[in-house]
Amino acid sequence: MVSLLSTIGFRAQFYDNGTDFLFTLGIRKPDCVLIDANMPEMSDLTVMDSHLPLLLSTGSVDEYLWHTAE
Repeated sequence: MVSLLSTIGFRAQFYDNGTDFLFTLGIRKPDCVLIDANMPEMSDLTVMDSHLPLLLSTGSVDEYLWHTAE
């Protein structure tokens, strides 16, 4: 996904987990976050509380997640 977004002109950064991403928020604030709803080490809902515009992606059907994310 980072390669695709970079190819079409976006500055994109990949993080292995939510903890690494949240650590960088003191350095720079992204305009938008594409987030995997099943990321390792941290609940996606924690990142959702960071008050950033989010695009939530998932390959599973999780009723709780979708109702919480609305």
